[in-house]
Amino acid sequence: MGGLDGLVLAAGRMTFKPLLEMSFEEWRNDLNVNLDGTFHTLRYSIPLLADHSTIVIVSSVTGHNGSKLSPSYAASKAALLGLSRSLVHELRPRGIRVNCVSPGPVDTAFARDHFDKLKTETNAIASVDQIADAVLFLTSDASSHVNGESLMMTGGYGFA
Repeated sequence: MGGLDGLVLAAGRMTFKPLLEMSFEEWRNDLNVNLDGTFHTLRYSIPLLADHSTIVIVSSVTGHNGSKLSPSYAASKAALLGLSRSLVHELRPRGIRVNCVSPGPVDTAFARDHFDKLKTETNAIASVDQIADAVLFLTSDASSHVNGESLMMTGGYGFA
């Protein structure tokens, strides 16, 4: 069918434990889903991407700010920011743009199950549609000059 026109990577797993209480297995489980899964998807999808296409990786505001709730999640999401910026250089010759969306809490079943832990100062929580709209923008021609960026989506408030 001519290849892929775009790729959106939005996996996430979070273990709610401070670093000193976390086992290595729990640490690796979060990194396996959030970082290694992204690597594998990119590794096998990039050759199928059409020139001048787009990649959007869903990171998290915790990738920018860290998190006392889940340092493994924060570390893996920070790694996605570095990976996306590295891909900008690698994929520039093909005109493939790579950007991130970095939301705070999003209204999903997971967030609702853990909302007491995820509360922000104002209880700001994004809808899935708000995140999807940002992803749609980053995959559209309207963002054709946006490359290597991370769009913070926190409702104006940090989350840690």
